Amino acid sequence: MTKKELRIKYKNLRDQIDIDNIHDLSILIANNTLKLPIWDKEFYHVFLSIKEKKEVDTQPLLTILSGKDKHIVLSKSDFEKKTMKNYLLTDNTKLEINSYRIPEPVDGIEVENNKIDVIFIPLLAFDKKGNRVGYGQGFYDWSVIF
Repeated sequence: MTKKELRIKYKNLRDQIDIDNIHDLSILIANNTLKLPIWDKEFYHVFLSIKEKKEVDTQPLLTILSGKDKHIVLSKSDFEKKTMKNYLLTDNTKLEINSYRIPEPVDGIEVENNKIDVIFIPLLAFDKKGNRVGYGQGFYDWSVIF
């Protein structure tokens, strides 16, 4: 299958998920991250979910990170340049939903890419080798992030 075909297939499958199950599945995913060997790190980039697309709700993960006193980093996308800037999530961080329905920080304390230790990346599908298919914008391609 091509990436385009995979996107169509997995968007359709995601649309079939009962909205009530997303919260429970998201908690399960967040709890499974506790088994990963990542908890000695300091800066964690997390995407904020697009509810209309039935994405994994990252709020349970944010709760775990906050409880472990980790630095949480959020991105703001520039769709014209296909780049992202990273901002530290603080009590003063103001979020707005952009034209793509993505919650993003308005501004704040900028975090350089090389400070980020762990990245939780949004996706539609992945294979057994960890290859990812996203929405096709390229924001999480390695060349854009680093």
